[in-house]
Amino acid sequence: MPGRWLIPTCVLLAFGLAAAGSDFLGRTLNEWLDDLDRGKTPKARRAAAFALGRMGSLGGRAVPGLAKRVRDDEEAGVRDMAAQALGEIVLASTSPATRAWEDAGPILRRRLGDEKDARVRRSIVYAIGACGPAAKGALPEVREALRDKSAPVRQNAAWALGRIGAGVDGLREALADGEALVRRDAAHALELIARTSGKAAASAAGHDLIRMAAKEKDGVVRKAALAALARVAGPEHADACAALHPILEDRDGDTRRGAAFALAAAGGEHLKKAMPVLEAALSDADQTVQELAAAGLAGIGAEAESAVPALAAALTKSTAPNVRRNCAIALGQVGKRCGEDGVKALAAALKPRPGARGEAEDEVRHMAAEALSHVGYPANKLAVPAILDAIAADTNVQVRLRCVEALFNLHDLDGEGVTPTLTKVLAETADEPVLVRYNCARLLAKELKDKAPDKAVGVLMHMLDNRKIKVFYNTGASVDGGTTEGMKGTTSTAARTGGDARFMAAEALGWLGSKSSDDKTVMDALRKAATDDDPMLKKHASASVAKLGGKG
Repeated sequence: MPGRWLIPTCVLLAFGLAAAGSDFLGRTLNEWLDDLDRGKTPKARRAAAFALGRMGSLGGRAVPGLAKRVRDDEEAGVRDMAAQALGEIVLASTSPATRAWEDAGPILRRRLGDEKDARVRRSIVYAIGACGPAAKGALPEVREALRDKSAPVRQNAAWALGRIGAGVDGLREALADGEALVRRDAAHALELIARTSGKAAASAAGHDLIRMAAKEKDGVVRKAALAALARVAGPEHADACAALHPILEDRDGDTRRGAAFALAAAGGEHLKKAMPVLEAALSDADQTVQELAAAGLAGIGAEAESAVPALAAALTKSTAPNVRRNCAIALGQVGKRCGEDGVKALAAALKPRPGARGEAEDEVRHMAAEALSHVGYPANKLAVPAILDAIAADTNVQVRLRCVEALFNLHDLDGEGVTPTLTKVLAETADEPVLVRYNCARLLAKELKDKAPDKAVGVLMHMLDNRKIKVFYNTGASVDGGTTEGMKGTTSTAARTGGDARFMAAEALGWLGSKSSDDKTVMDALRKAATDDDPMLKKHASASVAKLGGKG
């Protein structure tokens, strides 16, 4: 259960005592089930409920029996432990909570409204919340529990709404609750809703969170509000964000950074206020702090130009892949203004580090390559040798693909010595790097026109026929929570992709001039593409046919 009120002392004392397999405290699941059903004393039934909850998903068979105890047992202590055990079993299971909710949900909903004992109501709301979105039908009862006279019940109700993924209006009210832990868990719930359902789902609470963060006296609760704002805030809240500016001077580093993340998410004029805090955080001794700061700067975009030296230094010196990944993304978002320091750091990051292996290290190099594509030529000129090395020999397809994209504004392919490398790629036959071949063919067609290698025609024709490829835009990094009450925040990345990418092949075939216009097969394929249902393909294929004079 969430919060310091919510775990009975007996649970804390016995917490690590479960034996492996189907036994707990030397007794089998069936023996505990029998005690739950036939235990002659409340103590025996409560002990059985406790044990079944401690057995987690292994106690799944107990759900109907525990629900029955919640409904019928005359002892509040048994009802309390039975409801708590239901929640623990559901949370421990890797299966959807649908079946558990079907068995227990109706009983939990009815009993919550009738229950006189606050401890039992607290545990019932916990069990409902554990079922997550499956318990959406209980929203009326959980919302009502937010007004319970017992603070632990209200706290669990806030937690439950976050798990269910709804009830933002009630959570907004709970942000002003007189009890600190209720306010804290209401903020956490809003953060979770925004994380799982998108920023818009919790956007209505943005101004409430700002007011709460600005006025809150409890440091832990304020951090929770700021962590939620990092997820919830947007331009629509910028009018109120000046209230967060004083928090940037707070003595607590986590609180200062929380305010900076929130201001960065809101954007606008508040970015400049947040920048010094985020830049300073890049050199913090805590790698998680560095990771969060780099992600916050990535969300700022080109306005983070002043942080380029700090980002480049962290990218070069850090030993944490997530820090380096986020720094690379941030430099890419700064784009052509990232300067010599940024380009050199990104070029160095393309190369595998000695002894470094695995997906995390590959992701760093992938993000460095993508960043260089956003920087573009000629701003990334210093990195061209490293880019060509990666195109020719890197084992990661995504790194090679983004490196080709990094050269798309380079017009003198022969002068920079690029043509041989791209041409050699066209001769590859493996399936995995097919997108790399497509991009090489497009770049050669764009810059060399009808002087492009003959192989480029076949590669582009293959691309024109490939309905599986999608347009790629960029990868972004975001902050997932702050650093609150000993809990470390994290960051995540997400790629933005678009629709059918075949139009790029149609466009490139038009660049090839006579190499396409003199080839009847190519012209027939373009004419056919000009009648396709996809509007972009139709548009670019038609334009290429017209550009090529309709020959063939």
